[in-house]
Amino acid sequence: MGTKTSVRLSIDLLPDFHEELQALAEASGKTVKKYVVEALESRVQKDNELEDRILGELAEEAVKEGYIGVEESEELSSLIRNA
Repeated sequence: MGTKTSVRLSIDLLPDFHEELQALAEASGKTVKKYVVEALESRVQKDNELEDRILGELAEEAVKEGYIGVEESEELSSLIRNA
């Protein structure tokens, strides 16, 4: 298995927001880079959990309404997540 390499992301920030990020990172004992990466990772995880919950609810409703069976619902949810 090969090693993963990171990619660079460049963003423009307003000076006041950058100063706020620096202060928050410093208060957390982290670099701005580490603080921002962790914040992004946390947000992506929350968004994925929300998506999974919504897909699960839709699948349950489809089964309940008789549109699809339980097995089909699970297969569809898996296909959507892996798309």
